[in-house]
Amino acid sequence: MSSNFINLNVRISLDNNDNDDHKIDPYKICKHIQEYLDSNVSYYDKNSQLYEDAKVVGYKLEFDSFNPISFEEEDDPCW
Repeated sequence: MSSNFINLNVRISLDNNDNDDHKIDPYKICKHIQEYLDSNVSYYDKNSQLYEDAKVVGYKLEFDSFNPISFEEEDDPCW
């Protein structure tokens, strides 16, 4: 079986509080992605000449300090 990898980057926006309802469970997200792949995605492996299922092989969870901003003309004297 030859391995081809696709990296999928997703940015999730949520309120910034410590309520347990807002915790992200990366395992559950991966599990749902795998369920989708199992029902919708397969590929043909030229080496083995078999159809293979796509598999989620891991995850990397990072919290970034991205701070969105917008500039309005009337707020900035440089305009």
